[in-house]
Amino acid sequence: MKFKTVDHTGKPLSAEQNHAARQRWLTQRQNREQSLSSQPKATKGKRMSAFGAAGWLFEFMLKKTRLDNKGKQNARTFHVKPINLFLDKLPRGFEGYQILQLSDLHVEFYPDLIQPLCDVLNTTTADLCILTGDYQDSDATPIDEVMQPLARILKNIHVNDGLLAVLGNHD
Repeated sequence: MKFKTVDHTGKPLSAEQNHAARQRWLTQRQNREQSLSSQPKATKGKRMSAFGAAGWLFEFMLKKTRLDNKGKQNARTFHVKPINLFLDKLPRGFEGYQILQLSDLHVEFYPDLIQPLCDVLNTTTADLCILTGDYQDSDATPIDEVMQPLARILKNIHVNDGLLAVLGNHD
């Protein structure tokens, strides 16, 4: 699969512009990782925020009711959900055009979901794939922990017209 980087108007970037954009992103990412790794970690006895307490209570209740296992089982069961759109002004060339959209993969958060997702993707075909961000759960995660599972996922995407991707608020 070949990737093209485009500007905000959709015009492809030159090789030099593409390289510069990747270098800027990599530098920003490395600076962010470095600043997060130098921040002090939470210590025992530190007060928990109300949001953190609510999350802890929710997780505790799920475990006590054994609903956490059902949720994990549901998360491991991927389904391709076809959605038919009928648009009056759609050019005829796009009739039957299939778009595969993947979002909020958070690959380092549930590593045991990567293989089931790859299995489903390997049997799915489309004309175009759109990745709509949040490939990771935390921007404190080292980039290699995100890129390796993401590369496995990308190898199992089979599309005719390519792949488009944007970053999300967690990336």
